[in-house]
Amino acid sequence: MPASKTLIRRDAVFISENMNKLALVKAMRLHGLTATKVIKPIVEALEANKSVVMGKDEDAFVDIQPDHSTRLRAAQLAIELLGLKKDLEFAQPPNKDNKALTKALQNADEVELQRIIFNKK
Repeated sequence: MPASKTLIRRDAVFISENMNKLALVKAMRLHGLTATKVIKPIVEALEANKSVVMGKDEDAFVDIQPDHSTRLRAAQLAIELLGLKKDLEFAQPPNKDNKALTKALQNADEVELQRIIFNKK
């Protein structure tokens, strides 16, 4: 195929993709969907907690604990929205920190997890 036809085809694809994006943006505006409405629940979910009943009978009480499954799903969505997925797929913690990483995950120690992930001393 001649180079000029290839360029025309590539331009047509580019224009088509952008027209589809424009139509999507118009539909989103029409229905009141904004970036804030999409992002706000994800940010809130990063701080999600759950209520857990501890004890029995008269000794029972409700304990508020981090909802890790909701927080992790929100983190996955945030990573995808921010375009960081490829960067993180190749990130591996150093071998010396594997035990520390496992312990931090088991203890849900967010400060220690950040130290390990971001390689802070």
